[in-house]
Amino acid sequence: MKINPKKYATALIEMLEGADEKQSKKIISDFAQDLVRNNESFKLEKIIREFSLLFDTKYSIINVSITSASDLTLESEKTLNDYIKNNTKAKEVNIKKSLDASIIGGVVIRYGDKIFNASLRNQLNKLKESLLKS
Repeated sequence: MKINPKKYATALIEMLEGADEKQSKKIISDFAQDLVRNNESFKLEKIIREFSLLFDTKYSIINVSITSASDLTLESEKTLNDYIKNNTKAKEVNIKKSLDASIIGGVVIRYGDKIFNASLRNQLNKLKESLLKS
């Protein structure tokens, strides 16, 4: 019987439940050896991806991409972190920051399938569109 990556990831999450660090290392090592023994190590990349999704969902972790025109201050980053936590009910927010001078100012926030575009460029484009419609 062939097992798909999501089932492997689910099984691994269940096996790791309540395990300490030493036990977790052994479980993961045994798991990897079983994949090799069963000639299914080629599934490892997909299993890791599924495991990450399941883990993040189980522990209410959200991964967010924030693009800004310039570096965010610590205060701005904390404000955005709190905003995202409040709107998503996440317990933990992992922020990946990037810079893009073309957005001129503001931020673009992406998480899951959502995009919140509060960039100055976006606001200028909306203004331009509304003026052209008039």
